Amino acid sequence: MIEELAPKWGGLLVFPEERYYGKSLPFGARSFEPRNLRFLTTAQVLEDIVEIIALVKQQYQAQNCPVIAFGGSYGGTLTALLRAAHPSTVAGGLAASSELGYYDVERWSEHGVDEFTFEDIVIRDYQSAHPQCVDSILQVSQALEQAEPKTVVDTLHLCTTHALNPHQSSMLTYALENFPQMDYPYPIPPMPAKPVNHTCSVLVHATQQFSNSGDPHILIKAAAELTDLFFGYDGSTCIASPGIGGLGNTPGDGPGPGAWGFQSCTETLHQFSAHTLRAYDWTYNSSASICGSVYNGTVQP
Repeated sequence: MIEELAPKWGGLLVFPEERYYGKSLPFGARSFEPRNLRFLTTAQVLEDIVEIIALVKQQYQAQNCPVIAFGGSYGGTLTALLRAAHPSTVAGGLAASSELGYYDVERWSEHGVDEFTFEDIVIRDYQSAHPQCVDSILQVSQALEQAEPKTVVDTLHLCTTHALNPHQSSMLTYALENFPQMDYPYPIPPMPAKPVNHTCSVLVHATQQFSNSGDPHILIKAAAELTDLFFGYDGSTCIASPGIGGLGNTPGDGPGPGAWGFQSCTETLHQFSAHTLRAYDWTYNSSASICGSVYNGTVQP
């Protein structure tokens, strides 16, 4: 859409920022207080997009121009729902990697998904980037598990050993599960273009060096390069654990603080498990417990 279709047809690309994300905070610093989060719903996000489309058409005198929605992951879900709910606003939509099939739990087999599909797609992304990438990921993760805790904390610039729970490789795994969701073909600082390819380049190079030297610190430093990138480490302060809802919980992020954490607790709860990058079995009770803790029992997934 960005590199081919829009240039071919002279399309205007618009990337509206969703309410409660980035700078779009309706209540400023108090936006994430439980009483103010009631305005963060998918239905209201769709209405925002409809209003934005109308405004852009007016500004560019483009009332007769068709609009094609597109997006990936939750953006793909919004694309499909926007086309279904507002067919007079968008003429079509390209929904990539939408989670809609997950929400229809009783028909998972018909949609071709199961609890491991998210991680399977993540693994496929890394395999596509480099044939040795997944093996390198597992080798680097093993090196983190076998290292002294202090070595991992110091090399990965972590604040405390809390970031080593539930596993010493958890910070790296957290980043690896999320890089594919940021895999844009252009840089979004601090992320480089195609961060999955970058990740594989770093890890495969490190494992090749390790095979020649036998020094496991090479692998740990490679992990640090990636966690520094993901968590935005600039040398001015240490990297803190993501906290509740972060390490060791739903792959790709789920219930927790923040906008997506709240949406996971109200509308977009994903039953994702993992069996390659880590061993994780999703349970409703675990997710509900996080939601209850973060939002003082005001929401229930």
